[in-house]
Amino acid sequence: MKRRIMVGDTDLGKELEARIEDLKELVSAYRDGILKEKLV
Repeated sequence: MKRRIMVGDTDLGKELEARIEDLKELVSAYRDGILKEKLV
């Protein structure tokens, strides 16, 4: 039986994973106080 292709195995899936990791780092920086909220 062949292994199914998952979204994470595709180019789009890899791009989405990278974007998610970037967002996690952004949230972490905000929580740690490295980034401050900018009032408009």
